[in-house]
Amino acid sequence: MPFKQRGECCRQSVGRRKIMIKAALKTYFKNSKYVFVAMGLIYLVIILMLFALVRGVISVIGSVSAETYENVARFVVDTFQGVTFEEATSIAFYKSFFSGVAEILKTDIKNGIDMVIGVVIVTVAFVLAAIMGSQVLCRSLMRKSTSDEKSLRGVAAILMRYVISLIFGYLLVYLNTLWTYSFIFVLLVYFIHNALENLFTTWIIYFRNYSIKDIFNLRNSLRLILSGFVLIAVDVVIVLILYLIMGALFAILIALPLFAYTFAVTDIIAASHFRELQSKGKLHLREKLENKEKPKKRVSKVQE
Repeated sequence: MPFKQRGECCRQSVGRRKIMIKAALKTYFKNSKYVFVAMGLIYLVIILMLFALVRGVISVIGSVSAETYENVARFVVDTFQGVTFEEATSIAFYKSFFSGVAEILKTDIKNGIDMVIGVVIVTVAFVLAAIMGSQVLCRSLMRKSTSDEKSLRGVAAILMRYVISLIFGYLLVYLNTLWTYSFIFVLLVYFIHNALENLFTTWIIYFRNYSIKDIFNLRNSLRLILSGFVLIAVDVVIVLILYLIMGALFAILIALPLFAYTFAVTDIIAASHFRELQSKGKLHLREKLENKEKPKKRVSKVQE
């Protein structure tokens, strides 16, 4: 009997895993029209930020040029003031003069480059915020019933996910400057964290009257992570095909909204999966579990 029960449990686990992956793929292709929503928001922000970037760079060049002109003019006046004819005709004097001008230009150009880098960082930050915002927007549009998400718990969960997604996005960009393959580590950590957070917020928003053990456990976390990796694999295949056909730039422009949409799908897989289990009566109400535990305690007292 134990071997049969163990085999039955393994078959049920594999079956639920297949059901979650199947539900993820079904949701992914069924709601694929929302990729265009993500495209619209991301491309709009990219266009606006490109204009802001060009304007910022031009402003930096103008301010640095004016500051350099003032510094060089002040240096020339200070250098030639009180110079004798013999000093003005010596080679050493002009070597010192031109080295001073070169030092001023070097310092001002370095400051200008630092200012341009700051403008670029702000631009990238806004684009990342738009990508995460498109994920939240797609997720909200894909929800069939938003009544629960309008509650205080739902709003808090959405804000928490958005902030955490932004943190992971900025961390990915920062670590990528230190280590080329850091995105693999960050992506793995994000999937694990996203699965745990997704299961907990799904329970607290939609299924808080049911047992938390039926939803927030290791098996469901692994199923959700596996489903997310399956969807990412689909995205990678699509992007590679576009890269081979249309080129790198087109593939990148499609990859940004596509991955944002995919992460939005992973956010709603858990709720749709557990609603299906709820309709089949495979989730246990917390009241029934408490009622089952009470008679056992009474019997133990009578036996004593």
